[in-house]
Amino acid sequence: FDKNSFQQLFEARIASKKRASGKEKRQSSARHATKSTKVSLLDSQREVNVGILLSKFKISPEMVREAVETLDLGFLTQDVLAGLIKVLPTEEELKVLKAFKGSPSMLTDTSRFQMIVGTIPDVKTRLQHVLFMCQVPESFSTLRASLRLVNRAVRAVRSSKALKQVLHLVLSIGNQMNYGTSKGNASGFDIRLLLTLSSIKSTDRKSSLLDYIVTLLESRTESEEQQQQQQQ
Repeated sequence: FDKNSFQQLFEARIASKKRASGKEKRQSSARHATKSTKVSLLDSQREVNVGILLSKFKISPEMVREAVETLDLGFLTQDVLAGLIKVLPTEEELKVLKAFKGSPSMLTDTSRFQMIVGTIPDVKTRLQHVLFMCQVPESFSTLRASLRLVNRAVRAVRSSKALKQVLHLVLSIGNQMNYGTSKGNASGFDIRLLLTLSSIKSTDRKSSLLDYIVTLLESRTESEEQQQQQQQ
């Protein structure tokens, strides 16, 4: 083909592409240079942890500072509070952050976040207090449910006729075992004694006092059921 006519027709387009390509390279280099100038004052693992928090909740240090100062509970949810407390700068990190003399704009997002949040007065204590305040209703509800459960259990124990029979039987057996001693005519016993019934062995060592009581109660129950059936 005729190279001269081709160049005349398309040399403007070729030159335009070359200029565009050169501009893209320069812009890419500029972006790379800008990115590479960002300074991190945290170790790599802390960078990751703080970065995850910022990405998860989409928050900025300015938002956190304003929310803490105005006690914005719409922003400071329990999840956000718990996350912030975990990534607050340590004493050592604060020393490094305060020693930095450059502009905050030179820092990575995570380091800038740590620097700004770390300057909030008593930030950890304040966040912990707000978190406690948010948790009070839930904690109170859980405690109230537990107290109701304990109350029902106490009523069930105090009103159980079967339990009274078991305790009376244990007391009678204990008095029989201690017959002739100062403990042989007891009117009651320490409830902790029930925990030792399985360790009191028979003469042949094949069974325990607990086994004996269970067998005796089972035989009584069978006898009572048979009597009820006969009456019917």
